Amino acid sequence: MSSDGLDINTEATIVIRPGSLSQIILEPQSISTSPSGQLSFSVLAIEEFGNPLTNIVTTFKPDISACQIDAFGRFTAGAGAGVYVNAVVVEATDGSILTNAATYVRIDLGRLKQLLLLPEPATVQADGAVPFTASALDGWVDAADDAIIGLDRASDAGRIDPKGHFVAAVLAGVFRGAVKVVASSSDASIAAASDVNVTHGAIDHVLIEPSATELRATETISFTARASDAFDNRIESARITWEASGSKGTIGLEGILAAGGRAGFYADAVIAAAELGGISVESSASIRVTSGPLSHATPTPGLIQLTPGSIIQLQSPQGFDPHGNPVEGAVVIWSVADKTLEKSAHPAYLPPANPQATTQTRLRLGYSKKAQREQRPSL
Repeated sequence: MSSDGLDINTEATIVIRPGSLSQIILEPQSISTSPSGQLSFSVLAIEEFGNPLTNIVTTFKPDISACQIDAFGRFTAGAGAGVYVNAVVVEATDGSILTNAATYVRIDLGRLKQLLLLPEPATVQADGAVPFTASALDGWVDAADDAIIGLDRASDAGRIDPKGHFVAAVLAGVFRGAVKVVASSSDASIAAASDVNVTHGAIDHVLIEPSATELRATETISFTARASDAFDNRIESARITWEASGSKGTIGLEGILAAGGRAGFYADAVIAAAELGGISVESSASIRVTSGPLSHATPTPGLIQLTPGSIIQLQSPQGFDPHGNPVEGAVVIWSVADKTLEKSAHPAYLPPANPQATTQTRLRLGYSKKAQREQRPSL
């Protein structure tokens, strides 16, 4: 200020006071802790321009099922795990205005509580592949981020890489606990395992037993057929059908063959077909049909005419089974049917007889079914 050449200076003090209570901030605004875990809360009261306020009265109001907290904000978690939305509520007032804030509290059972390995069990074809996944979880089935997971195989079911890519072995079967996983964290280590069912692959071949056999005419024999994949794993579910031609016999649904009446060797006589999933394969077996039991014999020649004193060597007759197949190796037994020839040295050799006897002589032929070699008399 100036007057009559004089300058006069003066000063005034301006005091800017914060406004009325507008908001309180509770820190931390959310927490995750273990049972009985402890920490401290702080409260900041501000007015509408963000200026902090003092002389604010604060009161903590805990959810007693979740925690305890004293007047200074010292917090102790309860024993029951769970998620508590308004576990801690703080109220603040400046005498005229009342406001509040709340915090979210999560009490975990621990960082690592569960290890999930999928699939469990796993089913895969022989030499096939299947992916495995392993998840380490906490008590609330959330991922335990600090867990280290390692996969390995625990049997000969196959092999697995660190990423969980499993390739089955070629042997079919159920392998218990074949794939195992271990998860480790700072406070725990747990393991899990999965069974692996290795199934057969696509049908590849069928085997017949016996692959070759010998039987008598019209006798029966039982065949079996086994369907398998390329790794020789048996396929029980394959449909088996049988076939045999008429000359080789007949065969039923159960693989029982009734041989035909004609003796001989028959290659590929029995055919087994196996079918599964639209794929069909075949295999065959050979059979040798031998003659049946001795039924009758035919002498050669059937009529012998001699003159008195003649000697003749008779030929062994041919034996046959009931189906007309020659029977080899039987014993021939000779005898005389005509009594006028009884004094001969042996009926197979005819010596001179009564000159007045008829020149048409009858011999009796016997045929043994027991012996396997021809018997000739000594002269």
